[in-house]
Amino acid sequence: TATLTVDAVNDSPRLTSDMELSTVLEDPTVNTGDFVSAMVRDVWFDEEAFNQRGLAVTGVYNGPSRSYGEWQYTCAFGGQLTWQSFKGDITYGVIHPRDPLPAKATLLGPSCRVRFNPVPNYNTEFDNTGAARPQSDRPSLSVKAWDLTAGGAS
Repeated sequence: TATLTVDAVNDSPRLTSDMELSTVLEDPTVNTGDFVSAMVRDVWFDEEAFNQRGLAVTGVYNGPSRSYGEWQYTCAFGGQLTWQSFKGDITYGVIHPRDPLPAKATLLGPSCRVRFNPVPNYNTEFDNTGAARPQSDRPSLSVKAWDLTAGGAS
């Protein structure tokens, strides 16, 4: 006779495609951002269906020297939202300052919100000369799926 023991392990969740965020008008007067739960709703996959859905933000791009605006997040509840800017930016392929990083990400639960807060007159479609802005030169987030388990995202 033989005995087999199968230990349960937490399978890492993953995002199956890019996320869509709400459109932000140029020079917005109100920008309440998007809930993480809404951002991952249609792109989340996890073997353990009961896990909560969160994000690990591993990098941000705000334009050269953050000239396009700021990526921000809040996990506050109620009417008063206190926004924090993500630390870190990708400049010539290097993240400055050193947060967030893939090994030290900003972890956001499903009730947290994320927004891009543009500088006045910023437009993702066209630059200041009216030329079409390439996709690679638009604000972006680098993220991984996180199921709110201890130990962080993988």
